[in-house]
Amino acid sequence: MTPGEPPLLVIGVRRSGTTLLRVMLDRNSQLAVPDESYFVPQLAARHSGPIEVDPFVDDLGRIGTLCDWGVAAERVRPRLREGMPVGEAIAAVYETYAADRGKRRWGDKTPMYMQYLPLLERLFPDALFVHLVRDGRDAALSFLGMKPGIVTRTWAHPRSVADFACQWRSEVEAASLLGARVGFDRYREIRYEALVSDPERELRAVCAFAGLTYEPDMLRYAEDVDVSDKPHQQRLKQPPTP
Repeated sequence: MTPGEPPLLVIGVRRSGTTLLRVMLDRNSQLAVPDESYFVPQLAARHSGPIEVDPFVDDLGRIGTLCDWGVAAERVRPRLREGMPVGEAIAAVYETYAADRGKRRWGDKTPMYMQYLPLLERLFPDALFVHLVRDGRDAALSFLGMKPGIVTRTWAHPRSVADFACQWRSEVEAASLLGARVGFDRYREIRYEALVSDPERELRAVCAFAGLTYEPDMLRYAEDVDVSDKPHQQRLKQPPTP
């Protein structure tokens, strides 16, 4: 990543349409946004202070997501240095992923991180946040309608519209508070309904916010998106539809 160019973090409640935005942004020639990561809070907890390179690389080697991304732990090592902040070390993982794809910037889209917004704020102090908000009623129907086995169900898993509504409200409010803290030069909120109604307009706005050049190819994701192992994302094979 070129110095001074911040990562772009897409945030949103589960089933809010963030995957659609991720796929669009990942098609930009300047930005790489991989599938959901999940490992950021775990790495931050295990390496809470300045990192030691060998233990950090050892932990990277045990993360299955990196195998899925095609990022070998040893290939991250040259980007690490003893005593660097853990946020910079985690960023080095994404930088390796982006460089492999010939891109100079990276992003992340992991809905679970809505529960870790202060941590993201601390780890990546220059990050830009795009918060995608979907009507809570539609998000609830989408989430509760998922077939068993697609997501891991814990004791905290919403099991009713009321449960989901509580989570939706708390997470959307937490994101709004994040925006108030970091300022609107680093936080932008868009509506899912606007994105699917006029995707070019919304993508142009997101690109302008992030300092990216808008590219028409960002809207052509349906031509080659691979959802063969993602039964809950089959709608990505269709162009954006209100």
